[in-house]
Amino acid sequence: MIFRIVITFAVLGCFSTAQVSAQQKNVLLLVADDLGVDSLNLFMATDGPPTPTLDSLAGAGVRFTNCWGSPTCSPARAQILTGRYGFRTGVGEVGGTPALDEGTVAQAFQTAGYATGCFGKWHLSGTSNGGNDNPNLMGFDHYCGAIGGGVTDYSQWVKVENGVVVNNRRNPVTEYVTSVTASDASNWIQQQGANPWFAWVAFNAPHSPWHLPPNDLHTANLSGTDADIAANPRDYYLAMVEAMDTEIGRLLNELDPAVRANTVVVFVGDNGTPTMTLPAGTSLRGSKGTLFEGGVKIPCIVSGADITSPGRTHDGLISLVDVFTTVLDLAGQSAGVIADGAATDSRSFAPYVVDPAADVIHTCQFSERFVSPGSTPSNNDGKTVKQDGWKLIRFDDGTENLFNLANENRNLFDESLTQVQQTNYDALTEKLDNILNGPFQLGDVNLDGVTDFGDIMPFINVLSNNGYQTEADCDQSGAVNLLDIAPFIDLLSAGV
Repeated sequence: MIFRIVITFAVLGCFSTAQVSAQQKNVLLLVADDLGVDSLNLFMATDGPPTPTLDSLAGAGVRFTNCWGSPTCSPARAQILTGRYGFRTGVGEVGGTPALDEGTVAQAFQTAGYATGCFGKWHLSGTSNGGNDNPNLMGFDHYCGAIGGGVTDYSQWVKVENGVVVNNRRNPVTEYVTSVTASDASNWIQQQGANPWFAWVAFNAPHSPWHLPPNDLHTANLSGTDADIAANPRDYYLAMVEAMDTEIGRLLNELDPAVRANTVVVFVGDNGTPTMTLPAGTSLRGSKGTLFEGGVKIPCIVSGADITSPGRTHDGLISLVDVFTTVLDLAGQSAGVIADGAATDSRSFAPYVVDPAADVIHTCQFSERFVSPGSTPSNNDGKTVKQDGWKLIRFDDGTENLFNLANENRNLFDESLTQVQQTNYDALTEKLDNILNGPFQLGDVNLDGVTDFGDIMPFINVLSNNGYQTEADCDQSGAVNLLDIAPFIDLLSAGV
């Protein structure tokens, strides 16, 4: 019996972090603001702008076609930062702020010996968690950018650097914010030399205010008058996307070739496309701010070192919360660098990058929207889960919507449910309740509905370094020990 367990552990050790090189790879995380899948030709758009840089990244990487974010900005960023859903961190709406005791992906990289830098939009700080110092308190050695939720003018904006307002409203930055964000990141990366680094580069683009970018950054034939922008906001929105793509290209081109070859690039959106800039005839329902697909379905590309069969797509279900463990995994770092209690909900999709035939990481997706205590609720507030092509939205007012995602415009509760529809509703209800209340089955670490050997990696990681992770504490005793492996011993005894 013991021999069989040891052999199984050795095999599973090849499943996750051991799949990537032990070399400390750099990680460049690029986050676009308000960019849904319906605005890039790489994904679902038919009217999208030229994006040669993103096209190149996809050609050298993996394009994920089923990634979910959050309906709005702050919750999405908190998910990446903490690896935890909003109902755990309390960040469920625009302006939400995670507590300072949250473990973060930046702190994990610091533990691994990395330099950490964050550039551009932050949107997670307030009086309760350090204000302008918050990015640094959350684990970034260096931060500079527009720390709030947006800028009122892309060419006149306030800049914060490491807690200090270096350009205020009386002395604003007058350079284009997308360009400055790329330049700040490039300059910091070049200063790191041969040291490993993690750079979080969060562009304000293509968030409003919509405008005509500098002419050398885009190819759109637009006049840029206020009347034109008001009448055709999508045209200007797409020009902003192209300008961002141009500046990402410059950032990548300014990397030393040896550094570039050792860098993993992850590009994601945070939420769906805003209502005013939706494409005509979009096949998705909803937009930014909603729990429908148009509000939560976002682009995701992973490119760089250790890509197997580059240029492919992957349809596996992933979410922004998974970026936390994925970037650490792709960098060759073990789970031992993650602070206790962090990344509770994050599951690495690095196996999809290095193995096209990798086992399923998630069988479902989850997203949510809720207001902070004392705030006015929205009709869009609620929680949603998707599984096997079916989707349930449970609104906070007590109503529910059930969809077969072949047609999200048809709420099946408007009619009598068939047996198949009822069966899928019951499965979605159980899945949603399990996410909100914890694993329904002892040992189901990855929340896929079964206890099997795919759940065992947290035990190996924790037992090997004498640490603690909530996800490995199966019996919730406050310690990770052999008692937590009892479900797997039972499986072995049954000959599984």
